[in-house]
Amino acid sequence: MQYSDQFFSAIVENSTELITIINEKGVLKYISPSVEKILGYSPSELRNTPILNFIHPDDAKIAQKAFSYVNKHKKVKLPLIRYKDKIGNYRWIDCITSNMVSNPVIKGFITNSRDVTDRILAEKERKESQAYYTSLFHDHPDLVFTLNTDGLITNSNKQVQLKLGYLEEELHLSSFLEIVYSPDLKFTSGAFKKAISGKAHHTEVRVKRKDKGILCLQLTIIPVSINNILQCVQVIGQDISEKKNAELNLRSLSMNLSQQNQDLQQFSYMVSHNLRAPLASAKGILNALKIVEPNDPFGKQAIELLEISLENLDNVIIDINNILSVKDNQGASDDESCNLLNLVTEAVLSLSDQVEDAKGDMILSVDTHINIKTRRVYLYSIIFNLISNALKYKSAERVLKVKVSAVQSKTEITFSVSDNGIGMDLNKHKNQLFKRYKRFHLSKEGKGIGLYLVKTQVEALGGTIEVESTLGLGTSFIVKLPVKI
Repeated sequence: MQYSDQFFSAIVENSTELITIINEKGVLKYISPSVEKILGYSPSELRNTPILNFIHPDDAKIAQKAFSYVNKHKKVKLPLIRYKDKIGNYRWIDCITSNMVSNPVIKGFITNSRDVTDRILAEKERKESQAYYTSLFHDHPDLVFTLNTDGLITNSNKQVQLKLGYLEEELHLSSFLEIVYSPDLKFTSGAFKKAISGKAHHTEVRVKRKDKGILCLQLTIIPVSINNILQCVQVIGQDISEKKNAELNLRSLSMNLSQQNQDLQQFSYMVSHNLRAPLASAKGILNALKIVEPNDPFGKQAIELLEISLENLDNVIIDINNILSVKDNQGASDDESCNLLNLVTEAVLSLSDQVEDAKGDMILSVDTHINIKTRRVYLYSIIFNLISNALKYKSAERVLKVKVSAVQSKTEITFSVSDNGIGMDLNKHKNQLFKRYKRFHLSKEGKGIGLYLVKTQVEALGGTIEVESTLGLGTSFIVKLPVKI
């Protein structure tokens, strides 16, 4: 079948591609009507004008070199070149040029061109977006993870390796929960489920370093969805370990300051009341002695009262010195290895007279192999005072039984002193139990300083003390001290 010239003309005139004929001098001789849709010109506006007039200055040399090359070849795909449209913008045009200079009808170069501006701009935007994402992800100063919908790590940035010590391949497709510190697992799992439900939020979590250290992170957890379908979860972790440590130190400092204020108030009370009373008594007695005869019976009684007052004054000063010695030496490090059973036995022997007077039973349940590195004088004082306390508050209704027991774990030693004595009502007295000069059984002798001194010494050793007691049944004091290497 043969086609007429009108047939081919109709195809060219209605093609969506831009078809042009350029002569050997680079002048446009023919432009198809599609130019109006692509560049906004009518064909007549471009006819007989140099093609270089419409090419971007930066692309002019590329175009000249391409046309020089096409002179020696039949068909050439030109590099992408920007052409100016009618309103002054530049469009990216993709051209294929055929050399038909020798054709007596054409006498020039035929170009088939397509506008690829949208594709180029989209590719540019994609590359910029990718560069932005790469910078935001890999170069982010914080730790960044990408998790799939199952909570597995699919990507992590270089800060993860710097801060946690893991290589990217070590974490790839492992659960994020595997690096979470075990006490934080439950709420971290809840935080991930919250993100899966589409809610971005913040939380704090402790994670494990490869070297077994712990890092505290402020997490920003962001669900990423496309067309309302969750694709992944982005996790950004800011290292707040130093901030947390500073907060803990500040809290500790604040507590110490508060305790020191309480101590100052207590010592103010001791100086103003406890010292003033025996001094006033002694002063009054001395004044009385000045007006009595040496052999007067009243004089002898006054001297006895003076001795009692001075003894009371001496006891108060001893109490103050004992308390101050503990406070002043809390930062000291004169620890020594002590066998706990030996210390308990030594304390019981020192109290043998009281044990005999109480007609009670002493039960020692302490393993011979329990050794503790601590300040021996404090630990002995703690044991001595707790056993002495048990002997003092025995019940008249039954034979006294005092049990000293101890167990050791990897991190701490727990020992207790339990009795079946008169006990106490902790609902009334627990908050006052370890205060200075607090007494709960006025029928028993005492100054109310022993348990305060015990608690002060326990805390100086880095430990804790608790009490369990039932009125009429007995009392147990439980002391926990850290194991030091």
